[in-house]
Amino acid sequence: MQLLKLRVQLQHLFETFPFPADDTGLTPELTDRIRHLAEQLDTHRKARQAAFETVTLTGLYNVLEKLRHGEPLTAKDKLIHELGLVSVLKSLHDELDAAALAAYGFVATLQEESNFGRVLAAYGGIFVAGSLVWGIALDGFQPDRWDYTGATICLIGVAVIMFAPRPA
Repeated sequence: MQLLKLRVQLQHLFETFPFPADDTGLTPELTDRIRHLAEQLDTHRKARQAAFETVTLTGLYNVLEKLRHGEPLTAKDKLIHELGLVSVLKSLHDELDAAALAAYGFVATLQEESNFGRVLAAYGGIFVAGSLVWGIALDGFQPDRWDYTGATICLIGVAVIMFAPRPA
């Protein structure tokens, strides 16, 4: 019952997450570009996972993070890099990030909604905790106490941001 309650609450949060308004620079072309890139990213990840049982989302993104930080790849990482086409994944993310930045990033200050920053911050906290749950449920990821501690801190931060008493 608790899981159902959590799912309903998260669904409500994501349904109400503000998409940039037309007056922030978001054009129909940019909307279509974001949609197309997101679909390409989803298709790429699903295809690599379907083709190779050893390729998981956690594995793909662990290798991607190592690449972004210039860390050396282990033999297992190199196999995931090759089978998962992690360089393609990186390229798709870089393009999607740039498009999202154009839609949300520097134009976020132009949002008329005064709570936009709070909602964006809360979404980030929920995303961190949700990523751990996703990894556990679907990839067999085994978080350690620091993962749990970090996710808990994020969720406490979400609660403070969203529910702290503020003057009207």
